[in-house]
Amino acid sequence: QLDDLAKQKSLPLELNLIGQHVDEAELNLDSYLDKCRLKGFKRVRIIHGWGSGALRNLVRDYLDDHKDFVDHYEAAGEYEGGGGATVVYLK
Repeated sequence: QLDDLAKQKSLPLELNLIGQHVDEAELNLDSYLDKCRLKGFKRVRIIHGWGSGALRNLVRDYLDDHKDFVDHYEAAGEYEGGGGATVVYLK
C-alpha cells in the first residue's frame, strides 16, 4: 500500500540543482529525467543558476550524451530563468 502512495506522488516539471556539487547534481539529474520519462513528460526545466557555469555545463553535457531520449534543449525564456535554467524536450 505504501508503494501505491509513492507512485501517486506528483513529480514536478522542474528540477532545481542550485547549490549542489556537480557529482550530486548529475545523480539527481539522471534520476529526475528517468522519472520524467516514465511519466511521459515532454518538456521539463532544469534550474542550474548562473554561478561558475559548472552546473550548466554538466546539464548540457549530460543532455548531449543522452540523445536517445532527449529531443533537444534550449536556454529558458526570459520569464523561466533565462540563462540560469535549461528547458529540456524529451522524446
